[in-house]
Amino acid sequence: MESPARRDWLRLVSQVDSWAQSAVPGDGGFLVTLADGRTVVVVMTPDDLDDMYVAFGVFDDIAGYVIRCLAAMPPEYEYLVYHLYDLEPSPDRVLPSEPELPNMTGGRWFAYDPRTGRETPFDSDDDLRN
Repeated sequence: MESPARRDWLRLVSQVDSWAQSAVPGDGGFLVTLADGRTVVVVMTPDDLDDMYVAFGVFDDIAGYVIRCLAAMPPEYEYLVYHLYDLEPSPDRVLPSEPELPNMTGGRWFAYDPRTGRETPFDSDDDLRN
C-alpha cells in the first residue's frame, strides 16, 4: 500500500510536469526539464515533502512554491535541494556544508535596554528586571 506522503509526492511531480516541459520521478527526487531546455534535479523525498506541510500547511501552497523556485532557478545550478522546509539551488545533490562557528566559550551575553542605554551582563546571579 502506498503511503500518503508518497501519493502527495507523485501528485507534486505531476503538478510540476503540467507546468514544465517534463517532470520524471527518480531516486531521491525528480528530474525536471524547464521550458528553456535546462534540466534541474529536485532533491526532495516524499518524507521531505511531508515535512514542508509544517511550513506551508496545504499542498497547493507547497506546489506553487516548488514551481516558483524552479522558475527562479539560477542557470549556473543544476540541483534544487530540500533543506529545512525550503528548497535551495545547489551545484550538487548535497548542499555545501555550512562553515563551523567559532568557539564562543568564555564569552558573555548582555541585555540591552534601549530606553536607558544600559547594558547588563547576563549571568545567573543578575536580576535583569531592574
